[in-house]
Amino acid sequence: TAVEALRSLSGKNFTTVTPAKISIEKEFGRVIKLYNDGELKNALEKTEKLLKLSPYSITLLNLKGAIKIKQGNPAEALEIFTKIIKLNPKYPDGYNNMGMALQELSRTNEALNFYQSAVKIKPNFATAHNNIGNVLLELGQIAEAIKAYCNAISCKKDYSEAYFNLSLALRDMIFTRNDQNIQRLILDILENYQFSKPKDLVKSAISILKFNRIIIKLSNEGIDSSTTTHLKKVVLELSKVKLFCKFMTLVPLPDITFEKSLTELRSAILKNIYNLENCSYFLSFQRSLALQCFINEYIYLVSNEEAELIKSLEAEIGDILKNGDQPSAQMLLCLASYKPLNEVKFCDKIIVNEDTIEVHKQQIDDPRRENQLKKYLTSIATIKDKVSAAVRAQYEENPYPRWIKVGLHYRSVSIARFASETKLKLANPEIRKTTSPSILIAGCGTGQHAITTASRFKNSQVIALDLSLASLGYAKRKTEEIGLNNIEYIHGDILHLQQLGKNFDIIESSGVLHHMNNPIDGWKALVGCLSDNGLMKIGLYSELARDHIVKIRGEVEIRKIAPSPSSIKIFRNEIIKSSKEHHKRILNSSDFYSTSDLRDLLFHVKEHRFSIPQIKNYLNQLQLKFCGFEGNLVKNFKKIHNKKEDPYDLDRWQAYETANPRAFARMYQFWCQKAN
Repeated sequence: TAVEALRSLSGKNFTTVTPAKISIEKEFGRVIKLYNDGELKNALEKTEKLLKLSPYSITLLNLKGAIKIKQGNPAEALEIFTKIIKLNPKYPDGYNNMGMALQELSRTNEALNFYQSAVKIKPNFATAHNNIGNVLLELGQIAEAIKAYCNAISCKKDYSEAYFNLSLALRDMIFTRNDQNIQRLILDILENYQFSKPKDLVKSAISILKFNRIIIKLSNEGIDSSTTTHLKKVVLELSKVKLFCKFMTLVPLPDITFEKSLTELRSAILKNIYNLENCSYFLSFQRSLALQCFINEYIYLVSNEEAELIKSLEAEIGDILKNGDQPSAQMLLCLASYKPLNEVKFCDKIIVNEDTIEVHKQQIDDPRRENQLKKYLTSIATIKDKVSAAVRAQYEENPYPRWIKVGLHYRSVSIARFASETKLKLANPEIRKTTSPSILIAGCGTGQHAITTASRFKNSQVIALDLSLASLGYAKRKTEEIGLNNIEYIHGDILHLQQLGKNFDIIESSGVLHHMNNPIDGWKALVGCLSDNGLMKIGLYSELARDHIVKIRGEVEIRKIAPSPSSIKIFRNEIIKSSKEHHKRILNSSDFYSTSDLRDLLFHVKEHRFSIPQIKNYLNQLQLKFCGFEGNLVKNFKKIHNKKEDPYDLDRWQAYETANPRAFARMYQFWCQKAN
């Protein structure tokens, strides 16, 4: 963003000497490319040569300052931007970039003042509004940050970075009133942009929706299933709450109150299925409910009465199909909210119509396509390790996670630029020169990780490996839908990686090693196929952050609860009703709200957990250099440990986690590199 204004060159920013001006303009595009590719050293050298031809060029000085920021020299950048403002006190980019330098120096409030000065000079300065949002977000003023991002978007309608940052802000925002504008904004993000995961926005959206009049009434009064009048009225009102219905089709709704309401609605529809009119709004809601129940893998409890009714309904649908007729859309959608249609006898005889097309695709067409795709996947070796085989069996039954919409990166970058933006401390800078990285995703599951990484790195070729064919079939189908063609999915165990006969520039393995029999063996296998200057991203469970999960897993083990869908549901219901503190905490986890997620969370066949000293020890054993953690928690860490080298000191991180035991609730996610 610091050089956005430099893309359209203005002659007034250059010397009036014509030969020099021509020389500068000819080279400038090449310098910008070097900057964008993260080749900062070369970009700086060329910029300084151009400045000798035109020492008072604001554009060139601006670029030099931007490079200095990226190189981690914000103090030098500050001097340059100060000079720019003196040369032209009404140059908005100078104030904006001064703000960026100050922000890097942790002089946050001063940075905010300069960004605000930039928008006073240029009110439609989208980049400065976006940067104001970034500062406010860093200061914890989330509501104000959201307003700033909205201002940026109003200045530049297709501003992907502002939408991306807005999504990050919304993820951490809990609203205390019903805000229709925010609802429309979230809906716009969900419908028109691929770089936001619905899972990241759902809790924020739920906090708004809880102030909706009909949702409040439904939560307080429940459903009167003895008459269709009340049911139809509730469904009509709910169908008008577009954000609620949209999220039902995209992600398991992680809220017990909403779950209770939807469970009651599902039951009321079933009990009144033969007395309901075939109207569009009701069918629309039924579609959303059926999609939601499939997404959460039918996690909602079913009463004995419902079980008998749904058995009769399924039998009737089977008879209708067997006789060559078609059941009503209402009957099919009702059944689809209790069990997937591909498990219904004669499901191949169901004819698609406009009322059932989405559910038919989700529950019949997509599983069928996944079964076809997994037949043609390459396997590198027979899985022999007992724990690996058990883990595979779990994910064949419950591919993890089941997702609908992934969060793509809003732009692809080179490794050099990625390392600069993520502020990795590289042990071997040679990796910056890699322009077409080969990448391994070790344990790709259902493809989210592979797809986001493939969209993150420019000119990348990705191999994604997993134990489960069911997961890989899901991943392959979703990759086809998105249209990515730089991912190859392979079936196999990390322990057999040498069979690939290939080294990788980047290896990412998140949430995988801690499910192996001996994690260090898996990690060694990864290091064995990492190129000499390659980067590795590892994600591991934190012992400190999962203390409540450990207690619940202990209860599962003592009681010998089987990981079957019925047993999981029964035990889950006990947790919902419990007053124990560690049970209450687990309700805040989004993984509690779908069958495969919950099985992975509490019933996994193998789980190890780690501490930062253990990680430090493993890195030393494997001769890997810690390059830094990834994620927003680094900002919070730097508020306490603000020296330049602190983010790369694992002892400092150990002290930070001890003081903040929930800091790594989403796992340790860190980068490392082979030490020289």
